[in-house]
Amino acid sequence: MKNRKAIRLLLQRPVCVVELVISNHKIAVLHPFGQVAFTVNRKPTASQNRRKKGYAVR
Repeated sequence: MKNRKAIRLLLQRPVCVVELVISNHKIAVLHPFGQVAFTVNRKPTASQNRRKKGYAVR
């Protein structure tokens, strides 16, 4: 299991957190009081990149 998938599974717990998009490839997860819980490098797949740029998706 990749690290980003494991972190997504951790985020499914019933805890009040906020995801803050820092850049195209980085997401920070904040606790309710503004403390940064952790940051994640999110690498989109090739098909997600094509969809984002508007290319034809097979």
